[in-house]
Amino acid sequence: MIEELMRTWHDPHARHAALVHLPITLGVLGLAPLIWFAWTGFSQRVPRVICLAWFMLAAVGAFVASQAGEAAEPLLASSRVPMTPTEAAAVHDHEEWGETAWLWPLGCSALVAITHIPRRSARLVAGSLAIAVGAGSAASIAYTAHLGGRLVYIHGLGVPERLP
Repeated sequence: MIEELMRTWHDPHARHAALVHLPITLGVLGLAPLIWFAWTGFSQRVPRVICLAWFMLAAVGAFVASQAGEAAEPLLASSRVPMTPTEAAAVHDHEEWGETAWLWPLGCSALVAITHIPRRSARLVAGSLAIAVGAGSAASIAYTAHLGGRLVYIHGLGVPERLP
């Protein structure tokens, strides 16, 4: 089992595939803790800490997944079957969205951190903006994941060759 996990970790495509699931889950479901935080008037410590940790973990996870994707991309170009222009465009689109996907949850984290300011108006503005950025984060990460899924399930890129 450990050997198999190590093989997966050393394969850039498999590593990228394994790493993307955490930021996808956190990014898409991130509105739930933000709504809970909003319910408290953006003033309670526990939901603030949960939101801050949630979106920081999503940002770090998305950044790490992005780096793993960058490491996997050259292998696509060196495969024995050249990519079609449509496939190359699909890779480019996924890469463009993936390079910046981590910025959305990072921005949300920063806004949640600002809600620590004791002034009610600052908390409400920063919290409301955090919800908007959290929604943008969910949309950006979901769309990036969708583009990645198309690469695998429609174009068959980044997957091991089938054995006869």
